[in-house]
Amino acid sequence: MGTMPRLVPPNSGWSDSLEIAIQCFGSGPKNMVIAFLQRNPNSFRSEIAEGTGLKAATLQNQIDHLLEWGVIESDIPTDKRGRGRASRYSADSERISLLLDALREYLLGADQLDK
Repeated sequence: MGTMPRLVPPNSGWSDSLEIAIQCFGSGPKNMVIAFLQRNPNSFRSEIAEGTGLKAATLQNQIDHLLEWGVIESDIPTDKRGRGRASRYSADSERISLLLDALREYLLGADQLDK
């Protein structure tokens, strides 16, 4: 039997954008939320849940991370959200592109991007 692959810890030299991109795009549920919101901007959480099939607790976790990373936006600022105020969510295409560029550059190498 061959040797098992070694787990490699995150590289401390990675940019913040690369670390976020790896965490963000390496997750099926996060990708589902992003894709849904790209196609259905200004959606309520209930619409995202219905469109993705994610359970409430899982969806809330994904939304929290994506908001923190600036990948999605809410129409109600965090400090104004509360009981009885439903937020609408949209994807931030510019931020998504920036993160995808960071991941692409890391995976392909900067010298491979124009080929």
